[in-house]
Amino acid sequence: MDPMALAYATAMDEHVASQMPNAPRICDGNSLCRFWADEGPYAAENMPAVLIPGALEDDEVDLLLAIGVAAWDGQRASDIATLRSALDRTAHDIAFNDEHVALYLHRDSHLQHAQPELVRKILDIMRSQPGEWGVDLDQLNVRCIELHHYTVGGGLVTPGHRDNGSKLTMSVMLSHPHEFDGGEFVTYADGMPVHHELERGDALLFESERLHNVCPVTLGMRRSLVIELWARPENSSNRFR
Repeated sequence: MDPMALAYATAMDEHVASQMPNAPRICDGNSLCRFWADEGPYAAENMPAVLIPGALEDDEVDLLLAIGVAAWDGQRASDIATLRSALDRTAHDIAFNDEHVALYLHRDSHLQHAQPELVRKILDIMRSQPGEWGVDLDQLNVRCIELHHYTVGGGLVTPGHRDNGSKLTMSVMLSHPHEFDGGEFVTYADGMPVHHELERGDALLFESERLHNVCPVTLGMRRSLVIELWARPENSSNRFR
């Protein structure tokens, strides 16, 4: 039986009952992402997400995680008193909630200076994938390179979430599947969720304005690298400059 069948049925029942085509849908308590009927589909929904198996090697993943660990200085952290203990001493520049934080590896062009070959490889992977992306990929620049940590309860369940302002996004799985439960990366096709199974080092590339989510983690820690490219000059601050 399709493990998403219950979520489909629940979402459809709610949708029919509400008679509200734009009613939001969120992830349920079992980490099964329900669909939501957002505004009219953008062109970004027409280009499927591209799975890139083994985009990064194990040693490259280890290197990225080590950079995250080395960034801890007691200062790069939020002042959220309720941050989950699993995230103690996890360097981050932004806390989305108590269970989800991210470190800006592009800040002051840190990763670009520390690991230029790795950054070049990542950008080459993003720019070389076939598809009708609707933009000259060689003209895009780094908007952000973010190291994300999700502990139990953490996810990205905002209805209608898109990486607005960016053109191309790639999410790279940095955790082994056995290190966490839940945390499925989800895109949508015809309003229904599509779960993407990612092994450590696998990447998912998609147009930034494509609807996407991460269902809540139910066990362990999910780590991922997110790179966004945009048409503006390279950014070396937060997401918005």
